[in-house]
Amino acid sequence: MELPINQIVFGDCLDILSDFPDNSIDAVVTDPPYGLGKQPDIVKVMQDWIEKGYHEVRGGGFMQNKWDAFVPQPIVWKEVYRVLKPGGHVLSFFGNRTYDLGTLSMRFAGFEIRDCIYWVYATGWPKSHNISKAIDKEKGAKRKIVGKGRAGKTAFGQSSGWNKTYNPHQYDITEPSTPEAKKWDGYGTTLKPASEPIVVARKPLSEKTIVKNILKWGTGAININECMIKSNKDVKGRWPTNFIHDGSNEVKELFPFSKGQQGDVKDQTRERHSPNNCYGKMGAAVDHFRRGDKGSSARFFFCAKPSKSERNYNNKIKNNHPTLKPLTLMKHLCTMVSNPNKAIILDPYAGSGTTCIASREIKQNFIGIENNKDFFNIAKKRIEIIEEEDIFLD
Repeated sequence: MELPINQIVFGDCLDILSDFPDNSIDAVVTDPPYGLGKQPDIVKVMQDWIEKGYHEVRGGGFMQNKWDAFVPQPIVWKEVYRVLKPGGHVLSFFGNRTYDLGTLSMRFAGFEIRDCIYWVYATGWPKSHNISKAIDKEKGAKRKIVGKGRAGKTAFGQSSGWNKTYNPHQYDITEPSTPEAKKWDGYGTTLKPASEPIVVARKPLSEKTIVKNILKWGTGAININECMIKSNKDVKGRWPTNFIHDGSNEVKELFPFSKGQQGDVKDQTRERHSPNNCYGKMGAAVDHFRRGDKGSSARFFFCAKPSKSERNYNNKIKNNHPTLKPLTLMKHLCTMVSNPNKAIILDPYAGSGTTCIASREIKQNFIGIENNKDFFNIAKKRIEIIEEEDIFLD
């Protein structure tokens, strides 16, 4: 079939990809289901993955949605592997507690796991179980109200309760009643989510060397120069890292400004070596720019979560996708796997289309696939608005 280049297609990615030719896609950037529901029997999952590449999972995941019941399974990644060119990269988000299953599923399909990028932020919502309250409830004990607290913020979401607007609300602050509850006061069950891992995977090379693979397929390399982290006009940039944060004060406090020393790195040239590191004698990786800038090193890893105006395009559309990623972040990831031949970047779980928009903005081609009709319509509308008005293009 002719590839639907620069289009978003409605349907299941496994069905859609089956019509794509072998070795026809340059890269994949995607934010698939995290599978945050009840964990299935992992032994049975592994057995089914080995035998048939698929395990039947029932129920739902995030907010009980069926589309988030489980991570993409090997049967899907094998199709992605087939259509991807040798040396082609996959950048895929996963949940912290299902990252191991997500990457293992990719390994079953034949991918090499090359690295992990961490997107760190301070706006996560801890979904913890208050042990002290639970104990008093179990014993039928009434707790004394000692004050009022305030939590929540206005937010839009999707089906199963996320279509509503949630406003900040007050709640009762109580003190434990039973001796057992007092003993376990302050205990919970989860940490606050503050990061999302992004796997960097690659389809193995078909040629004996990376150079020969690049010359044949145009894939296998990462676009380092275009991903350089810019600091000021006098510095060309810093080598891209596997750490990105949202610019929140909580995160920036981890990178204190210290009299111009933080982030102030001396010149590096090929004549300078570091013979005492754990890898032995190694030359510097770069020699073409001088660093004399000052300030907190936090500025080299910044990427904020999407604003309300970015989500809804200044009220031109209501985008209620619950896991929307920032356009800046997706542009950075798409740039990383872009190439001089104008790559075709595939997103088999396109959601509201941010990968597609990011690919277009950096002047690469895209193909998006989405099987949720509501999200598909949102993505299609977002792309139409971008094409009509170029509202986010430089």
